Amino acid sequence: MKSSKNWTIFLSFVLVLIIFFLLGVDIFSYLPYTSTFAREYTILKKVVNTVIIITLAVLFMEITSGMIRRYLQHRLDSSELKLILSVYRYAMISLLIAIGLIILYRKFSTIILSVSIIGFGLTLSLQKPIINFVGWISIIIGKPFRIGDRISIGHSSAAGLKGVVYNITPMYTSLAELDENLEPAGKSINVPNEQIFTQPIINMTKGSGYIWDELKIKVSQSTDYNELKKVMLDVANKTIGKEMKKVLADLKSKEAINRNDASDTPVVRYDVTASSIALSLRYMVNATKKREIKSSITEKLIEELKRRNITLKE
Repeated sequence: MKSSKNWTIFLSFVLVLIIFFLLGVDIFSYLPYTSTFAREYTILKKVVNTVIIITLAVLFMEITSGMIRRYLQHRLDSSELKLILSVYRYAMISLLIAIGLIILYRKFSTIILSVSIIGFGLTLSLQKPIINFVGWISIIIGKPFRIGDRISIGHSSAAGLKGVVYNITPMYTSLAELDENLEPAGKSINVPNEQIFTQPIINMTKGSGYIWDELKIKVSQSTDYNELKKVMLDVANKTIGKEMKKVLADLKSKEAINRNDASDTPVVRYDVTASSIALSLRYMVNATKKREIKSSITEKLIEELKRRNITLKE
């Protein structure tokens, strides 16, 4: 099937070259009665020229479409590849129509001017849709996120718009909104694709899919904070320790992070105020299980604090 298609393209190309040669030597002018039908002959030449150019353009489109398909077939999903090829074909067809009009009509300069004015007007009026469309192309090719990814859009991951990507169209990216704990908020949000050029995009599931989370508690200054630190680390290690070691080892082996920049076990940080000591437990967790793991650690920690008669402060 593929071989026959290649032969068809080759034979078409050869036929076009033959016709080009015949036109170049103007062999048709030697035919009888050509001078009698000069006007018709001129129109015929224009039509033949148009057909030749369109045929060459179609051949070019087929060849380049095949090249684009081979280049992107391992980089894009089949649906995304199909959309890219459709856009390319529509653009080429529009160009062919414009070329055909220019060849067939003498006042091609007027056509070019008219098309330019109309194009300029459309560009101004459709500025946002055009930018959204370009953003869609950038998303498909650059892949800052895919369907199913949890992303945050904005200058701050805490205050930014967060959601799970469930659809990507030429104009909008649809998100199932997440709250500050990365749990479903029950709302759907359509974000213009132009945001990819104007806002930072934080992908919380790209790569390992793990993020750093933090659990903070406050105790009085009379509390043995060293003992409390050991309790917090023990609870965290039993809950998430093994998973953390595995994830960090994988990231470091891929040099996704600096080997000396991240601990592969939970850590505790201190902060002292006038009346209390604040302890922050930091650990790495799968973004989809952030609230679940935090609740589990909190529950176990409260049980240990009660057993040791340690009271938390507000």
